[in-house]
Amino acid sequence: MTYKDKVIQMLETRHDDPNAKVYRMLYTVLQFHPEPVKKEWYTLEEVRQIIGVTQRTMYRMIKSGRIHATKPGRTYVFSADEVERIKKGLY
Repeated sequence: MTYKDKVIQMLETRHDDPNAKVYRMLYTVLQFHPEPVKKEWYTLEEVRQIIGVTQRTMYRMIKSGRIHATKPGRTYVFSADEVERIKKGLY
């Protein structure tokens, strides 16, 4: 359940709540500010900046199998799961 859904649920169930005005204002704000979308794929440059290594080191790590990348065209991309694994230092 998203934060926006929780606010809607509070609005629907608490009609006599003294904070109902606050809930309505919060709902209005959430309508114009959607929740951020999680990124599914990262470029080699983005991952390189996250772990702080050179581009050459990234290519070596990919070639040795320490990190897993996909190459759908000319450049490597990394899944969000792989980036999380890299952030935790599990490479």
